[in-house]
Amino acid sequence: MPEETKDFRLQVGVKVNASFGDRHLSFRAEVVERRANGQPYGLSCGWTDLERGLDNLGVTAQASVGIGTEHFYGYELEYLEPYTVNARRLDAMSKTMRRLTAKLEKMAATLGSPEDLPAFMARVAVALGITKAPFMVLVDADHDFQGTGYREMDADTLRYWIGEQLKKLAPESREATA
Repeated sequence: MPEETKDFRLQVGVKVNASFGDRHLSFRAEVVERRANGQPYGLSCGWTDLERGLDNLGVTAQASVGIGTEHFYGYELEYLEPYTVNARRLDAMSKTMRRLTAKLEKMAATLGSPEDLPAFMARVAVALGITKAPFMVLVDADHDFQGTGYREMDADTLRYWIGEQLKKLAPESREATA
């Protein structure tokens, strides 16, 4: 679906969702363009229908930690806080969502439901046409192996990273490091 001249990725992050207490985590992934310097670039200035359709498109999920359910659930492909939507952008967003939803439904009919969030994210990446290291995460200097401030990942590495975030952000872990 993305043009060959664009290098789209899904930028991911996990944080404590303070509005629901310290045992709830939020996962968010947003479609970005990866520039030649390895930095993600948001699509809010998109001029093409493709960019308008992908701007603010992402995946959300939530997790409850410290109560025996250390995994993300409720993952959803959706538009994340679009700033403004006019008729042209609404049309592009609607077409993009219908196309991606149809692809995800076709995969589910063939493969069954995704077993976890990383499997769902991998399917979203395939539906978007992202084939090389589809996920990026902001990292600290000690983990910046690419010199860009970000780490690129495949679905298996994303699964490991998410597991580490669940451990690190669990209330007991945060209390031990405070």
